[in-house]
Amino acid sequence: MGAGNFQGRTVASHEVANYYKIADAFVLASLNEGLGRVFLEVILYGLPCIVHDYGVTRYIFDNEGDFGNFKQKGSLADLISQVLSKNEDKSKFYQRHHFIYERFSWDKLLSSYVEMIHMVAN
Repeated sequence: MGAGNFQGRTVASHEVANYYKIADAFVLASLNEGLGRVFLEVILYGLPCIVHDYGVTRYIFDNEGDFGNFKQKGSLADLISQVLSKNEDKSKFYQRHHFIYERFSWDKLLSSYVEMIHMVAN
């Protein structure tokens, strides 16, 4: 990509959704992250998610992510090309949204949090 094709800036939180809506894919090229909220946000918009293959990303995305070994030279660029060359229909976007909602929405997790708080309080 190079310096000429890169731009870094801060985006107001109320504008983030606009970027997700116009993006073709999401890439987080770090080799290790905790359970980042960005993973959950981006897949709710149905975007293809290009991530390094490790435990956290496998747990979050299961079969809905595009995984690569970003320690290998050129693997990220190759994976981006592969993902962008897929001609996905809108049903795949909805499938990703449904998948992440079923696993991580408050509707699904609320009872687990209540149970955990009761357990800790006792």
